[in-house]
Amino acid sequence: MPSGINIIEPFKSFRNNPITEFQKDFNRWVSSIRVVVEDAIGGVKRLRSAFERVRKFLTFRADQTLQVAVGLHNLRVRLR
Repeated sequence: MPSGINIIEPFKSFRNNPITEFQKDFNRWVSSIRVVVEDAIGGVKRLRSAFERVRKFLTFRADQTLQVAVGLHNLRVRLR
């Protein structure tokens, strides 16, 4: 795993071991972060047609297209 990357996993309850209130609050916090990340990924995926056209050309164009897609997503979010 690259340095500076942290993975946060929610707690899981088992049949004989229910989770505590603190663990439930932690899971809600993780869920709130996860929603933001998944919305951002979904916003970038809206421009999937742009990626499919670029695949036929040079590979570095895909990186440029991703940067444009992320920029357009950020602009759309800011202008809400």
